[in-house]
Order: sequence, then structure tokens, then C-alpha cells
Amino acid sequence: LVRKHILASVAISDHSVPAVIEHTRDVAEDVRAVTFKVLGSKVPMRSLSIEQRAVVMRRGLEERSANVKAAAVAMLKSWLEQAGGEPEELLRAMDVETHEAVSELMLQALLDAGVLSAVELAEAAAKDGAGLRAPASGPPLSPEAALLWRVVIESLYSEANSRGHAAAVTMGAEAQYELSRATQSTEALEGALPDTANGFVQLL
Repeated sequence: LVRKHILASVAISDHSVPAVIEHTRDVAEDVRAVTFKVLGSKVPMRSLSIEQRAVVMRRGLEERSANVKAAAVAMLKSWLEQAGGEPEELLRAMDVETHEAVSELMLQALLDAGVLSAVELAEAAAKDGAGLRAPASGPPLSPEAALLWRVVIESLYSEANSRGHAAAVTMGAEAQYELSRATQSTEALEGALPDTANGFVQLL
């Protein structure tokens, strides 16, 4: 209880932030949750080093406690807002080539929370000729874009399969609903992928 009050009222500075981060490993669940709330509300993402960002995100998103993980996801949402709502900009703040695993965790958490929609991202890319649909004559995908689209494609594929299976083992209105969701994901997946073999080759 004392540690919670101290964390909630601590003055944030370059000197206090490392001590605050250490409390993401506190033995008390409520202290860990408060720590992530403090980091999300009082500490700007870019005031942390890339290594610190990776550490706190990995600890938060791998949490067993639902309450602590929820606080970490709230912090992640704040970071996305600080990145202008752009997932690729958020990934640029993480150095995905060094911290690929935690960056993938972040994208998956945003998808799971409904903050990002794989279907909407895919549909927008297909409409605008962006992402994997970008012209072959353009620059190659950045590391951030490559990771984003890998996660989006995997998410759409998984969603289409799971919804399709659910439609096959249910009946009536529920089956129709699952089938419509499976179809939506399949169509988004097809729309996001390059439409020619040459398009695939250009991505390699």
C-alpha cells in the first residue's frame, strides 16, 4: 500500500524513471499495475531509451495478471497516440530489428484490444496501393512496415481459419455470422497481398 502511494505521487525525472521501471517487477500485483499506469500517464514514451521501452513493454505484455496486463495495454495505447496513431511510427520508436519479438507483441496486443483492425488496415492498403500493394517501382518495405504487414497477414489468416471452422460446427444465425466474418477476413487478406507473382518477388 505504501509503495503504491509513493509511486502514484512520485515526481518524474531522469533520475526517478529507472526506479519506477524497477517496480514493473514488484512482487505485489497492485504495485506493478500502478507502475504501468504511472509510466503511461506521466512518462512520455520518447523520454525513455529504446531499451527501457522494450523492457517495460515485454514485462507488461507478458504479465500473467490480467489487471497488470490491462494497465500495460493502456500504456501501449498512450504510446500509439504519442506516435500520432500510426503503428509504423510506434515501431520506429522500438528499433524493430533489435527488438522484433516485443514489437510483435505490441502489434498483437493492439489488434487484440481492437485499437488496430487487421481488416481495416488491409482494406485501406488495397484502396490506396500501400503496404504489400505498393508499386514495385517504389522503395522497399521498411523494417517497420515489413513487421506490421507480417502480423496483419498472420492475423487475417488466423481469423479466417478460426471463423471458418466455427461456421462449420455451428448452425443457424451463429453459423451465418461466423461465415460472414470468415469471408470478411479472407477478402481483406486477398486484397492486402500482392496480386501477381512478380509482386511477391519484389518483396523478397
